[in-house]
Amino acid sequence: MYFRSIFFEQKIAGSLKTADINRVQSIFSPAGMPSWEDPPSDWCAPCTSRSKNIKFSPPFPQPDKWKPPFYLKLQNCRGVLGGTGCPKPRLIYAAKKLTTQESQAIESIIEHNAFCCSVPLDIPELCQIITTDQRLTCSSPVEPRYYNIKRFEITLVCHQCGCELDSDAVDKFNELKPQWKTVLPACVGKCSNAPNEGWITKGATKKCARLAKRKQVRLNIDLINFRPPPVGVTDNSFQSWLAHSKPAWDELRHALRMQRQKQKRRKRE
Repeated sequence: MYFRSIFFEQKIAGSLKTADINRVQSIFSPAGMPSWEDPPSDWCAPCTSRSKNIKFSPPFPQPDKWKPPFYLKLQNCRGVLGGTGCPKPRLIYAAKKLTTQESQAIESIIEHNAFCCSVPLDIPELCQIITTDQRLTCSSPVEPRYYNIKRFEITLVCHQCGCELDSDAVDKFNELKPQWKTVLPACVGKCSNAPNEGWITKGATKKCARLAKRKQVRLNIDLINFRPPPVGVTDNSFQSWLAHSKPAWDELRHALRMQRQKQKRRKRE
């Protein structure tokens, strides 16, 4: 890979020679590969001596420079993997539904525990592009999409350390989930030292907002026998009529809304 990268860079620069190729082959050591973070000074000598635009290219892309091949979203999630020595689950993404061969390849990775964070998956070439978010390392928190999965069962873990939650934390998560779009739970250990005991909630759902409004609106007013006071001529009489009529209007609006929802449910059934 090193030799191929330098080969094409030299070819583009227009300064490729047989002596340069022999020098690169002599530098390459099959016993051990030099670190790309701190390469030897003589490694790039054939390149830097002839072209200033040539740069040393690492064997694998860095995690912060990795770009996903397609848009990573919840609909493209096909499974969950656990890293080697890392308890945090990582999501598997694919643009299309996995075939039998692709599912077997993922199962073999799980059985042999051959996955590591920010490293490409060992998938056969004939399969479609199957990847994890390689921008995440072992120190990165769990993806928020993990807690919104409904296709298959998941184990609720702490979004910071990846430890499995206890029964009390699971009950708390189930209570907060209908009220918030994003709920990131935390364990009882060191992760609970943050504000709100380490829990993060984002985006109140419409269901939660509607429930709060209904509690304020419903006054159990008898709309059939309700009679507001006369409007009158003065401002005080009008304000009194308006104050008595507003709760009845809200109750009527709420009753009509509930009736429409019941009719929609009957049509669906």
